[in-house]
Amino acid sequence: MVSIIIPVYNRETLIGKTLDSILEQTYTDWECWVVDDSSTDSTIEVVNGYVKRDTRVKLVRNQNLKGAPGARNTGLELSAGDYICFFDSDDIMYPTHLERKIAYSLEFPNCIITSWSHLKNDDDQVIAEYTHKTEGNIFGDLLAEKVYVDTNSALIKRTYFDKNIRWDESCPSYQEWDLHLQLSRRMEYYRDWE
Repeated sequence: MVSIIIPVYNRETLIGKTLDSILEQTYTDWECWVVDDSSTDSTIEVVNGYVKRDTRVKLVRNQNLKGAPGARNTGLELSAGDYICFFDSDDIMYPTHLERKIAYSLEFPNCIITSWSHLKNDDDQVIAEYTHKTEGNIFGDLLAEKVYVDTNSALIKRTYFDKNIRWDESCPSYQEWDLHLQLSRRMEYYRDWE
C-alpha cells in the first residue's frame, strides 16, 4: 500500500483537484492522509466531502500551526503504507503516477523512485519541466545544488524512515532538499525517465 501524505492550509479552491487526481489513479492500493494545519477557510468541509466518498481518504487536523514539515511528520506517523508519497495540496497526479512508481520500485527495490514534474498553467498547458537527473548516489550533487527532488516526485519505502529521518520542523524553506540530503546519505535513487 502507498500512503499519500498531503499537508494543507487554506486550500479550499485547490485541494479538490488534487484529491480528484488521486481518486483517478490506476493503482488503487493507497490511503491518503490530508493533514490540515489549522485552516481558517472551508478546506475542512471540502476534504470531508472526499472522506465521505472514499474511505481511503483520511483527514486529521493539527490543533496548532506546525507548517508543512510538521504536517508531513504527522501524516507519516499516522500512515500505514509500505511506501510513502508526499504530495502538496496544489499538485495533480497523472493517472498512472503511482502505478509506474510501484513498477519501478519492484524493478529497483533498493532505490527511492523519482520522476519528472510538470508545471502547468490554468489552461492545462505545460509551461516548465523539472527534469533533474536523480539517479544513483545523489548526495554530493544535492550538496552542490546540481540536482533537486520535488516533493511530489518521490516514492519512498517506509523502511527508509528510521526514527532519525523526519522533516525538520524548524526549517523555514528548502525542506525537500533537507529531507533528501538525509535520505541520500543512505539510499540510491532511480528515475522514471518516460
